Amino acid sequence: MLDGQQRTTSLYLALRSGAPVPTQDTRKKDVERWYFADIDACIDPDADRSDAILSLPADKRRVNSRGDVVLDASATRVQVRAGKAGLFPLEIVLNPAATTDW
Repeated sequence: MLDGQQRTTSLYLALRSGAPVPTQDTRKKDVERWYFADIDACIDPDADRSDAILSLPADKRRVNSRGDVVLDASATRVQVRAGKAGLFPLEIVLNPAATTDW
């Protein structure tokens, strides 16, 4: 269970650090993750909110069981085009200049 300081640190890392967030997967293996808001899921009143935030590995690519890339958010131009409205990188939420540039 996370204490208050760990939660605050995790939020800062996800929202402002500009680096992947160190965390653990379900098997307690250390991993690094980037977090994105799926804009379509965020604004759809009927969407499941648990689908609105995506967690991607350090390379910002999701692969299927065969190793095929099924989602690539490794570049801003791809993030903007991912899905209908795109994926907003949460690491820039607290950085107005980066948000404007995005």
